[in-house]
Amino acid sequence: MSRGPAHAEPTLRLTDVHAWIGQSSILHGIDFDVPARAVTVLLGRNGVGKTSILRSILGFLRCEGEIRFDGMDLTKLPTHRVALSGIGYIPEDRDVFHGLTVAENLRLAERRGATVDYGRVYDLFPDLAKRSRQLAGTLSGGQQQMVSVARALLNDNQLLLIDEPTKGLSPRLVTELVTSLEKVVQDTTVLLVEQNLAAARRLADHVVVIDQGRVVADESADSMFGDGERLRDMLGVGSARAARGPHS
Repeated sequence: MSRGPAHAEPTLRLTDVHAWIGQSSILHGIDFDVPARAVTVLLGRNGVGKTSILRSILGFLRCEGEIRFDGMDLTKLPTHRVALSGIGYIPEDRDVFHGLTVAENLRLAERRGATVDYGRVYDLFPDLAKRSRQLAGTLSGGQQQMVSVARALLNDNQLLLIDEPTKGLSPRLVTELVTSLEKVVQDTTVLLVEQNLAAARRLADHVVVIDQGRVVADESADSMFGDGERLRDMLGVGSARAARGPHS
């Protein structure tokens, strides 16, 4: 069940969004809302358009339709204006600056004029405080992911876009990261792409399933994860078992 007020305006609304990479059409009339103070998870097989939705919101792709955030149509803004509007982004492949220290990576993420909260970051990821002078390129994959998440959490964002945060992490690190994210999502709005369905189930209030650039399901997490057979049909063989968790 969503943590947001039952009848609150959504933080983000996508209406008839089409997007292209070069001449290739990749999103075909995307419509869904991201409720305030809740976690909306985008599910779907690889290559169906989930990351393209995040990239469209950020202005990285040519798109048409309406993407409305806090009263603004983001499709009319350049990417740097989107970022300054109060949207944090955690990319799929971490994208830390390997030749800079942890502290320097975080400093570069500070948004001018925004409230910066290092205490929150170091409370969530105390290991980063200990390694603040270490080059990010010498960190483990899990530690680099912590840096990537921390950069988005430094500023007071109204919306977090998170792309595959558990990708490539060991089961232990997945558990640690999801536990940290559970604390983060208590007071913000999140749009999350996540292939690990056990992790997605722990975090999700709301689920949107994408297939071939279109929305094929849009409902509560309880409803979606409660119907394993239908989820298996939409996501492929074995998904229903994954959705129940690794020890079911």
